[in-house]
Amino acid sequence: MNFESSAALASYLMSTPNLTELSIEAGSNGFTTLPELPYALKVLELHRCARLMQVPTLPGGLTKLVLDYCSDLVDLPALPATLTAIVIRQCPLLRIQRLPTSVASIRIEGESAMFNINLVKLPLKLKVLEISGCPYLRAGQIALPRRLVVLRVRDLVNVIILPLLPSTLTELAVTLCPRLIGLPFLPGGLKHLMLGDCPALVRPFVLPAELAHLLVHRCPGVTSGVLRVGNLKIDIQ
Repeated sequence: MNFESSAALASYLMSTPNLTELSIEAGSNGFTTLPELPYALKVLELHRCARLMQVPTLPGGLTKLVLDYCSDLVDLPALPATLTAIVIRQCPLLRIQRLPTSVASIRIEGESAMFNINLVKLPLKLKVLEISGCPYLRAGQIALPRRLVVLRVRDLVNVIILPLLPSTLTELAVTLCPRLIGLPFLPGGLKHLMLGDCPALVRPFVLPAELAHLLVHRCPGVTSGVLRVGNLKIDIQ
């Protein structure tokens, strides 16, 4: 919902005290602070709140937080232990010192993504990680949790090779990584592999026998010759 001022938002929240999901988009004037949030809130999305500098105490039952183009936001209050998903897009000044251990899904996007959160100390229960559009990030600046199931990376222009992949991984998607030259050992349980626009990527790498879905697009070093999946040979020209 679009709100022209913090007062307009406060008036709306007073009329809906049992709100569980709230999506806010700042109006043309924007606002620098938010009013007190409903206690029952489970999902909070802040879109294009470019002047927002302060977020009030987050409800104790919040499970999902989306921060989208909040360019002046520097930090957040303590994140609740119930939080399971966080999305950060183009928030260049934001620094989150600590994520709750409950977080299972992270999506970060933008030039400062590697500074938004500590990618070396990700929550141990993390299952899904998506990173895109961070030109300064290198593989040595990421440590993947051992329980990770899905990894999607996009537009990481300085990544030459991916970090060690956990054995639990079932989906890997790598696109628009022009300097990527190789993949690490692919886990045996990997079922979905998507590679796109990685012109420097070359084989050899062994495809897992359980692979069910393979998509390769504009990766000339990969799509020539024969690929083997278990006993199955795939000839890609």
